[in-house]
Amino acid sequence: MAEQTRSAAATPPRGVAGSVEVLPLCYRTAALRGTTAGTRRCQPVRVNNMDTRRLTVAVLMTLEAASLVVASAVHLSRSESNAGIPEAIVCVALTAGAIAVYRAVPSWRTTALAAVGFAIAGFALGLSVTARGHSIGDIAYHATVLPVLVGTLALAMPGTGRTLVSRSHR
Repeated sequence: MAEQTRSAAATPPRGVAGSVEVLPLCYRTAALRGTTAGTRRCQPVRVNNMDTRRLTVAVLMTLEAASLVVASAVHLSRSESNAGIPEAIVCVALTAGAIAVYRAVPSWRTTALAAVGFAIAGFALGLSVTARGHSIGDIAYHATVLPVLVGTLALAMPGTGRTLVSRSHR
């Protein structure tokens, strides 16, 4: 039985790029009338690499947006609207992009690239402004999240993770 699962995982189904891992999905069926226990059945579930990548991008975008909620709230509570409002706008853009990625809309990759690209531009501008005499915490926040955003952008790009050698050189 285990050998059948492994061989099915080694060959991706038609139309799916990349390797596919077969995981058991177990559920309980409803108990028959007069009995207390239901039966347990398992079915294989296919998870392809594109779904894993898409969900990773969505989670990263969500975490970045959550950090912006906190940063924006801190700045707005200190009456620093010149920092809090732009962070809130970038947060809204990342949140909208993350929702599109989670929902797997057909243009999820384009939406993610646009939202994360906008966030990178905002963070680069924020880093240039905070480097001119703001607190070390603001500089550290921008300098920490900016590489994470660049990594998210790289992960969302098509073709990331493939080999650099073209097929003609093999």
